[in-house]
Amino acid sequence: MSDQFKGNSLFGFSRGERAAILLLLILIAIIILVRYAAPGRKEVLSNESKVLADSVKRDTVSLPRHYTYTKTRSYKSSQKEYIPIQREKKSKHDSSWVEYPGKYSKGTVLNINLSDTLQLMRVPGIGSAFANRIVKYRELLGGYHDVQQLRELYGMTEERYASLVSWFVVENDSIRKIQVNKAPFGELLRHPYLSMEQTKIIVKMRERKGHISSLDEFALYDLFNDSVRGKLEPYLSF
Repeated sequence: MSDQFKGNSLFGFSRGERAAILLLLILIAIIILVRYAAPGRKEVLSNESKVLADSVKRDTVSLPRHYTYTKTRSYKSSQKEYIPIQREKKSKHDSSWVEYPGKYSKGTVLNINLSDTLQLMRVPGIGSAFANRIVKYRELLGGYHDVQQLRELYGMTEERYASLVSWFVVENDSIRKIQVNKAPFGELLRHPYLSMEQTKIIVKMRERKGHISSLDEFALYDLFNDSVRGKLEPYLSF
């Protein structure tokens, strides 16, 4: 290769061709800079970001408690649409509607052994919890034989008892009695007035004697003193 060719050409291009290529590269670089530096492009990007942010907000928006929302997706758009559905309120004609009657007027008297929780709740000073407590204790006892047994309820104070006692009467014929000579150990033990030790004494005496005639047969035991026998007597049969 001659020295003249080396001076006039690089990689096989002449000096004029190299100048044309350099000019073309400069024009391409200018076009790229203009395209991405133009204000219009920034505005397009800004609008796209705003649409994306709005879409995210709609997906995480806090919704009112009294509305139920379902999501639907359109084939033409990726944005989600929320459809509010008003919850239906129960009416008085609905079978699940419960309307509590008002309180009894002064002078009303209830048989405490036959009253259900709704009737008890109509007595001034008795709410749902206390009405259930009265009924549950009644079931454990086998029925109240004296209104004063309300004093034994958990949470009962003398002031509260004084305000309730005039609303109730007791009919002893509705008391459920335990057959001492036949009742299983567990049935005796479930009664609120009988402890484990007292129940064991009854069962052992029943096994030894074969038949128990009255509570007086337990008079020699300290666990069956006069007070205890007096409380148990309405609830035991022989």
